[in-house]
Amino acid sequence: MSLSRLSELKRFLQSLDTHPKKSLSQNFLINGLVVEQLINAADISKDDHIVEIGPGPGAVTEQMLNKTQNLTTIELDLNFANSLQKRFPAIKTFEANALEFDYTQLQSPLKVISSLPYSVAADIIKKLIRLHPQITTLTVIIQKEMADTICAQPNNKIYGPFTLECQLFATAQYLFTIPANSFYPAPKIESAAVQLTTKQPEYDLKILPFIYQAFVQRRKMVRKIIGEVEGIPENARAENLTLEQFAKAWLSNNNHKH
Repeated sequence: MSLSRLSELKRFLQSLDTHPKKSLSQNFLINGLVVEQLINAADISKDDHIVEIGPGPGAVTEQMLNKTQNLTTIELDLNFANSLQKRFPAIKTFEANALEFDYTQLQSPLKVISSLPYSVAADIIKKLIRLHPQITTLTVIIQKEMADTICAQPNNKIYGPFTLECQLFATAQYLFTIPANSFYPAPKIESAAVQLTTKQPEYDLKILPFIYQAFVQRRKMVRKIIGEVEGIPENARAENLTLEQFAKAWLSNNNHKH
């Protein structure tokens, strides 16, 4: 069965007496080439341990089993969780919310692969990038706009606190853009695949609230919010600063308080 074909997917959904649920942000991949590109980008070897979040009908799952049998799926929709367990008894399936799931109970190291539900994609990414060294890479499909934000450089209006939070915990790479008609039902926006390779943060995590605060007034000059900092231009705004400059500003700000 190839669930990345729309006709087969519709038949399969009918057999389970179910349909894509808007409340769960369900948009199923129906482009076999995208499935293949996603799996290739994840660079899976037979000894790798993989977690797939929100596999839904299992279009990616069935292809991934050609690479490794060490696969765990986390699926919130009971219909799909039961179906995956029956069709692929070799894999571990948890009927659970990916945001609340305790990943530490799983093997280490882990690679995550997922077409993430758009409504919770940012929160899931924030949670998983903090799980280094247990989670080594996230190869995920998300809204293109979010992918652009994650991979943005300074001096760009899409560069923001989420960009810097991802930079603190991971190295991001934009993989490829995915047209809306690669999904059923087709979302109103384009999607993209990104890969985040987790790492040990170089800076104190206390800089994060400081960064988010600076972006609340993103048009304001940073020195008006945090004072003068050596090495930071007088007229710089939050979107002009690198993670390193934010770390320097936070340190300087902190030292002045003591």
